[in-house]
Amino acid sequence: MKLDSLISALKHLLFQQVPKLAITEAIFWLIAMKIDNPALVDVCWVVNHFIIGASIGTNNFSDPSLLFRGTKTALNFTLLALWTLRLGGYLLTTRIIKPYVDPRYKDLAAKYKINKLGYFFIQFQFQGILSALTGIPLYYLFTDTSQEFTWTNYLGISLALTGLIGEAIADHQLYQFKQKRKDNKESFRGGLFKKSRHPNLFFELVFWSGMAVNAIDINNIGGTIYGLLGPFLLWGIMNFVTIPVTTAHMKKTKTDFNQYIQETNKFWPF
Repeated sequence: MKLDSLISALKHLLFQQVPKLAITEAIFWLIAMKIDNPALVDVCWVVNHFIIGASIGTNNFSDPSLLFRGTKTALNFTLLALWTLRLGGYLLTTRIIKPYVDPRYKDLAAKYKINKLGYFFIQFQFQGILSALTGIPLYYLFTDTSQEFTWTNYLGISLALTGLIGEAIADHQLYQFKQKRKDNKESFRGGLFKKSRHPNLFFELVFWSGMAVNAIDINNIGGTIYGLLGPFLLWGIMNFVTIPVTTAHMKKTKTDFNQYIQETNKFWPF
């Protein structure tokens, strides 16, 4: 395996992309504090990845036409744009425009005995660094100038589309349940949530795994396989941060959640 490829990717992401994301995170932090809704950090997560892909694909925004220099590059950008619009639009609509203040964020701020503004500023900025690291598949996707399709592209695109559609279905099912429920203490156990507690996270992971597979060049596997580190890190964030925080909150607010844990998978929805 070619470590120089990974080093080049990390240098680019940390030294060229993170400064852009730091500015974006600061702007979103200011807006979040103004509207008193830290859930805007989730929207920023989506925007960050779009910025990374668009920045790399356009040579630091110097030439937007590079995104459409060939069918494969244009398709890769379209996948990223669809993910951004779908997930970003969903989060913006259901958590900000509605609005809905996610109690998990305020619980976390109260847990750490520091100034709330300072806590959320650190959270936003740290997320920018994580975004750059989970966005490593985008580096390999948009630095690849070849327009030839191989089996890794077909497999990766299929996985990405599956993840995109699956997450949209899971989010819609959960949203519809929340709109119709009469008891806020009841867990949703229908649709994809019948066998999985977090099918939306599962399909998010499928999407980014697909993007990572799509980024593998079969003529340079040793130099492009590092894109898989992105979804691996994303799985770690989900498994050791997102899900434990959500589970702790749900145990306090849902009377049937302990039973739900015993009867369902964490990720796998089938």
